[in-house]
Amino acid sequence: HSLGGVFLAKFLSAQQCPRKVRATFLIAAPYSYGDFTLPASLTKFEAQAGDVYLYHSKDDTVVPFSELEKYQKALPKAHVQVFEDRKHFNQEQFPELVEAIKSL
Repeated sequence: HSLGGVFLAKFLSAQQCPRKVRATFLIAAPYSYGDFTLPASLTKFEAQAGDVYLYHSKDDTVVPFSELEKYQKALPKAHVQVFEDRKHFNQEQFPELVEAIKSL
């Protein structure tokens, strides 16, 4: 979630993961954070991340919605779910995420 998402994306873009990843879920993740940026190509990330799921809310005041658009451009095969009213996903339940995980 949030910064954890961009950190995970950066790790999977730069390092070899010792295990096979079935799916990666990036929830309200910034594409960059200050000097901490993802590489120009996310090819290595895409090769290691399994199925990629992107979740973002249009009313997020912490991570702008435009960050999702950057991920969409870099990861055109990703499953994307856009919400209107989830803000930064600080919520007790996230049924859409649970359902996606169960469907794997």
